[in-house]
Amino acid sequence: MTIFKFLSRICDSDPANWHNNYRYSQIIELLKEHGIKFDEVSYNDGATKNIYVHFGEPFVNIFGAHYDIVPNVQGALDNGASVAELIGLAINFQGHTVNLTIAFLDNEEFLGGLGPYNEIGSYCMAHNELNIDDVYEQSIILDVCGKGDVILTREDCNLDFSGYKHAIQTMSGSDDRIINRECGFFSKNQRGNWSLNQDKRSLLLSVLPESELQSHETWHMLHTTNDILDNVESDTLEMMVRFITKLAHNMTDAS
Repeated sequence: MTIFKFLSRICDSDPANWHNNYRYSQIIELLKEHGIKFDEVSYNDGATKNIYVHFGEPFVNIFGAHYDIVPNVQGALDNGASVAELIGLAINFQGHTVNLTIAFLDNEEFLGGLGPYNEIGSYCMAHNELNIDDVYEQSIILDVCGKGDVILTREDCNLDFSGYKHAIQTMSGSDDRIINRECGFFSKNQRGNWSLNQDKRSLLLSVLPESELQSHETWHMLHTTNDILDNVESDTLEMMVRFITKLAHNMTDAS
C-alpha cells in the first residue's frame, strides 16, 4: 500500500468523517493491519489522546505529527500527509533494533485558540513522558508535508539535507516549539537574543513548492475547504518518507 493510500484512508471523502475521532480510529486500524504495536495514552480525563509506536527504549528519538484537524476541513495537508508518512516510517522500522518513538499527537490546532494549552498533544507528551535528564535526545516534528519539494526548517537546524532542496522558514506556535518550551530548550541566536527557533533537539520540518517559498500560497489554503486530498502530491509523500527514514536511521545509529 502506498503512502497516498494511507492518506486516503485517513482523509475520508465523506465530510461526516472530517473529525479527530475518525482519524484517530483510522491510524489505529492501519497500524493493526501492518502488525505494528502501539500504545494509546489518554490525558486530562480523555480530552487528549496520543498514539505512540515504540521501537526499543521509548522517547529517546521521536518523530511526531499532529493528527487532529480543524472543524469541517478534510485536513489532507494539515496534517494528514505527515501522519501517513509516519505510518510509512513505522512500517520501515519493523524488526529493527533501535531507540525510536513515532508519536501521533492530538489537539495541535488548539494553538489557533481552539482549546486549552495543556490539552495539546505535544504538551502532554513533553510534560508527562520526556525525561530530558535521562534519555531524551531529539524530536522531529512534521507539519504540512504534502505538497512541494523544498524541505523547510529553522535557522538552527543541524540536519543533513544532502540530495534534497532545503530552505529556511520562521514559524512560531507549533508542536516543536511547545516541546522546546516545556523541556527548557530555549536557545539564543547569533546576536545573543532569545530565539523563536529554540534548540535543535526539537525541530520542525515542512515542505513547500519552490515557486511558493515567497508567496506561501500553500499556507493560505490551510484550515479552509481547499485543504483537500486533491491538493496533495504523491511525489512529496514518497520523498518525505525516504528522507525521514534516512534521518531516523542516522539519529538512531548515533544514539
